Amino acid sequence: MKYGIDEKHVKIIGRTLTDRGIRWFGASGSGIDFFLKARSAKLLFDGDDTTLGNTLGGPARIAIYMDGTKVRDFLLTEPQMEVTLWDEKETEEKVFAAKAAKTELAPPTVQPVRITVVKLSECSVSLMGIEAVETDDAAEICPAPERKRKIEFIGDSITCGFGVDLEKPDTEFESRTQDFTKTYAYKTAGYLDADYGVVAFSGYGVLSGFTDNGEKNTFGLIPPLYDKIGFSNGKVRKDLTPETAEWDFERFVPQLIVINLGTNDTCYCQTDEAKQQEFQNAYVQFLKQVRQKNPQAKMLCIEGTMGTIMAEPMRQAVLMYREETGDLDVYPMPLPEQLLEDGLVTGNHPTERTHEKTAQMIVPKIREIMGWIE
Repeated sequence: MKYGIDEKHVKIIGRTLTDRGIRWFGASGSGIDFFLKARSAKLLFDGDDTTLGNTLGGPARIAIYMDGTKVRDFLLTEPQMEVTLWDEKETEEKVFAAKAAKTELAPPTVQPVRITVVKLSECSVSLMGIEAVETDDAAEICPAPERKRKIEFIGDSITCGFGVDLEKPDTEFESRTQDFTKTYAYKTAGYLDADYGVVAFSGYGVLSGFTDNGEKNTFGLIPPLYDKIGFSNGKVRKDLTPETAEWDFERFVPQLIVINLGTNDTCYCQTDEAKQQEFQNAYVQFLKQVRQKNPQAKMLCIEGTMGTIMAEPMRQAVLMYREETGDLDVYPMPLPEQLLEDGLVTGNHPTERTHEKTAQMIVPKIREIMGWIE
């Protein structure tokens, strides 16, 4: 039996697009979450053109969890991949062993198993396609329940978990070293028992993306992509790309939006007051854009982990927005710069230790803003 990747059978995490029966996931942390009772089970994955020689991106990194325990962590390097979760013979052996030992073991034939698939790498390098959940004919499947709390994270490489698995700051980026589950965003959502959505791309900013020549980078900007499914160097086909697909904001309605932008703008603005003012103006406009799409959400704006130059301009931009619009449900929270004693990963990005510290700092602030009790 093949079950399609739709809301009838699984919970969809993140912004996605569907093409020719395959659901494509781009964003960090995107994936599926469901309960399955079956004697045998496989997941059918499809790769984008990074699996066919497109070197602009990098293979998608994927994790599979069963009842909260990671059982697979792999790179999607083939156009089609079958991943067996368990098979009928294995199930029968477990049942036999449990009976022989007179234990309380509950194999998949008896009790549903929660399966969670998480895309660990980011949207800009590659896409992950899931075609179906394949099972025996007697299987039962249903989506994991929606959580009451929902948070959207908007950010850059920090939010994506850039290089978090390689504690060597002078190394080049590889998608295999990204792991969204080790980021402040994933940890924050976990501490608050919230579903999450992510709009984040490494090197992107509000006024300027990353630049190493002092020139403004107008390609790497978040605002033009916020209304889209995303952006990726990995392609499904030439006429179908996430940056050309509109996002339906009714599909995920967050109560809180955490914006972590400004780090890449630093490369262009530095301490130039005129450029910082230009950044503030662009930031105010972006807040208006986010508010227009999310009229009821509160916003927490953070910045500072990889340098604090833009932390104060960000704070000033939020104050400008509040004064101009009268919208007081937007809050600035400058962050301290990461500590060398906590280590650095690829490109001087934060380690999981730093991500954990960030989560510990912003969770109490979120509880205060939202009135979310334990």
